[in-house]
Amino acid sequence: MLIANTLDESNIEQDQKLYTIIGYEGAVSPPFSHLLIQLCSNFPIWRDDIAQACINFGLRLEQDASTLILNSIGLGLQQRVYKHLNDEASEQKVAARKELHTKLLKDLFFDGEVVTFDDNFNDYAIQVIQHYDESESLKLLKIEAERLLSDPNYNPCPLD
Repeated sequence: MLIANTLDESNIEQDQKLYTIIGYEGAVSPPFSHLLIQLCSNFPIWRDDIAQACINFGLRLEQDASTLILNSIGLGLQQRVYKHLNDEASEQKVAARKELHTKLLKDLFFDGEVVTFDDNFNDYAIQVIQHYDESESLKLLKIEAERLLSDPNYNPCPLD
């Protein structure tokens, strides 16, 4: 909000303020201030430049962000813009990608009991996280968790 207040007090043209806010918001680490989300949800429909900037930002998050939560935010942002524009065809295309992303997220989760109590699994998890990105780490950890849990003799919390 500091950036918005500072720009409001400046003599900068309104369009330049807009692009400054979008650039600033896109560059800072999450959590994003809700300024960008609000802007991309409530801009005047005739402002194609704002719509395109918000769609591009959402697309960059969806495709290039380093975490799954940011990918989700990017999809949601695009969907909000298309909904605001009453562009049902584009909104449905994003909704389909969002559904695939949601399925991926669901597929990556595994039994947390393993993580909580198994020190060997925790050591393995730390090594995996150090060498792979978030998505690949979660896939590898899920495979290992499923392997461990399929063993009838596996005890995630052995008594020492």
